[in-house]
Amino acid sequence: LELVDYFQGAASGTAEARTVRLPALAEEHRFVSRFCDLERDPLPFAAESFDGALCCEVLEHVTRDPVAMLTEIHRALRAEGWLM
Repeated sequence: LELVDYFQGAASGTAEARTVRLPALAEEHRFVSRFCDLERDPLPFAAESFDGALCCEVLEHVTRDPVAMLTEIHRALRAEGWLM
């Protein structure tokens, strides 16, 4: 699981870690979210790295060049990969 966060003002290439604790299940999960300007910067992943991509609550905020973001997602997806 890789996370990318589009946050205007955050320097691309920086990251933020968060820990989610589920006491009822005695579980703890750490997630690192990388910041990236989705309209200007390439995603920080190699080509054909992922089987799928989940893009939630993002597209409506991409106003300058949404095609750039979709092109980068396509590049990072394997053949027959999916975007939801």
